[in-house]
Amino acid sequence: MWWPTTVDVPAPADDDAWLARLVTDEFARLGVDVQVVGDVARRRDGSRSFSLLKLTRACRSAPGGRGDWPRIVHEEVVVLVGAAIDLTLLPDDELLAGVVAQVFPLEGMPPEARRAMTYALPVADDLLGVLVFDSGRLGVSVPDTVVARFAPGVLQRAGVTNLAAMPFGEVGWVTGPGGHAFRVAEGPTNDFASRILAMPDLLARAIPGRAFPNGLLVAVPDQFHIAVHPVDGPPAQPVMVDMAVFAHVQHGRSEHALSPHLYWWHAGRFTRISRRPTQGGIMLEPGDELGAVLHGEVR
Repeated sequence: MWWPTTVDVPAPADDDAWLARLVTDEFARLGVDVQVVGDVARRRDGSRSFSLLKLTRACRSAPGGRGDWPRIVHEEVVVLVGAAIDLTLLPDDELLAGVVAQVFPLEGMPPEARRAMTYALPVADDLLGVLVFDSGRLGVSVPDTVVARFAPGVLQRAGVTNLAAMPFGEVGWVTGPGGHAFRVAEGPTNDFASRILAMPDLLARAIPGRAFPNGLLVAVPDQFHIAVHPVDGPPAQPVMVDMAVFAHVQHGRSEHALSPHLYWWHAGRFTRISRRPTQGGIMLEPGDELGAVLHGEVR
């Protein structure tokens, strides 16, 4: 079963590309080789990541407009590099208290970063669950050498626990272009969408007081939003199309994009149920198992 839905996605603004180039050049001037993805600058060797959220906001609100950006970028990057943390020097209790589980898109992740985090587990075929140490000002990617200090799974469980303890935000309703409504949770921080790694806690807050025997449709178009809808009602098939359009369009518009796809969360795992054809738009591919549920063959 395929439900083709084509939408126009805005191209990234020239301002975004120029700001990314300013940031990359400033890091390079300080001897740090990074790749900018959204509002995060990641070292190409996978050892660290730097949050650019404060820097981006300062540039967007600068009284002098683009003319102020080189100065702001210089000031902020100097602080970020100077505040970098060597995780190997931190005691175990500090690591356990500061580590946070996060979701990153596989697309655009440098091979060096992937090799430095072999502990990372796939969330879906295009998303990866990793660990980041949150120092309060920047996030530092946790490498294998630090994870190996702990018994298997210990640091990962701490990361999920710390993630679930962060401020949650608000849950509202969004109506798609087809007129079908679904819930969208919006969080206050740029790691909010990573809460899909703590689904029981997320669902207890977003849709409390019920079970989900057939799972949920889930979208994480950017780092601040999670869309959810129970497969067992209201009727999920038309909602699925509207959610796919929402994910596709919001991902294209956001400066903090995560994934343009739609997922089915069932039995504790995520399955991607959409793809982007070469001609553009979005194509839904629920597969036989979800298709049987949607058509009432499984209850």
